[in-house]
Amino acid sequence: DLLVKAGANILTANVEKDPSLQGLSEDERIYEVWARGRRCLGLALPEAFLPQLEDQLDRIHACGVARLSLTFGNVMVDAHDGSPWLIDLEGSTDYGSRTGILFDHERDRDRQKYNQIYGRTLLTEQQARQALRTRLADQYAPVDFGRGLATYGFWNTDSGTGRWDYLNSRVVAPLVAGKRVLDLGANNGVMDLMMLKAGAASVVALEYSPAYVEMAKTVHQLFEWRDIKRYAFTVHQKDMRAFLTESFGNIDVVTAFCSLYYLEPDEMAAIIRRAAELVPVLILQAKTHARPEAGEKAGKSTPEYLSELMKSNGFPIVECFAPSGFTRPILVGRRQ
Repeated sequence: DLLVKAGANILTANVEKDPSLQGLSEDERIYEVWARGRRCLGLALPEAFLPQLEDQLDRIHACGVARLSLTFGNVMVDAHDGSPWLIDLEGSTDYGSRTGILFDHERDRDRQKYNQIYGRTLLTEQQARQALRTRLADQYAPVDFGRGLATYGFWNTDSGTGRWDYLNSRVVAPLVAGKRVLDLGANNGVMDLMMLKAGAASVVALEYSPAYVEMAKTVHQLFEWRDIKRYAFTVHQKDMRAFLTESFGNIDVVTAFCSLYYLEPDEMAAIIRRAAELVPVLILQAKTHARPEAGEKAGKSTPEYLSELMKSNGFPIVECFAPSGFTRPILVGRRQ
């Protein structure tokens, strides 16, 4: 009704007699009606209306319900505050879970149909796979987003989700659950999202490379889409040394996964001292087998070197987690 008042000629009684639609197939007529409605959306509804409707779509999908009827006539406007309500759900299906092949397929069809009707760009499976080929093609840390969506090398335990599954989840997850984390040297953000999936309250990350910052934003977007869940993740395009002079809000834990040793020794010590001023726990990931050409960095990346640096700069209690044969040990420093 609101679209019609705004000038959209979309009512069935009028469309059936519309000479401009004669000769079109049924699908073509439907697409033209949708186009007429889309052209009047901005006149009939506030800018926030469609984002609110998309949030409701996500909440319904998060309950394991899909196969929704998303046409204009099945959206009501709350007379009190103007918010949307999706109605007419008798044709929908409750899959009992938000995972599974059938649910994924029908959820994706809902999102495709919504984009067609309302002219939006909600992420779909096809777009997600395109993002892997373009925006994440040159990533360093492989990512497994689940259910067949993964970048090349996701099985590697040396980095990415493979590293998280092999060691980091066992050590880091219990330490960040419910905590606000500051991550130094985020790379493509995979460890940050893994911490959030494991229950971290929020993660703020610093990453120097603009290319990796954009990758981290893509990883964030894809995990929120895949999991139908919002993750409180913010990435700043900044050198990790910004931690020494800038505030990034209230934090409980500082992490640096195979990144701190890229700095000079005095800079590493300064960052550890700064962490000791702010948080009770510091988590560092070391590297035991550096390439010969790494030079001085090879020495700075060892668990022995990092452990001594932590102990002498505010974290006297240091625990090392180093499975046999694994080259990326984790150090957990505590102030007491």
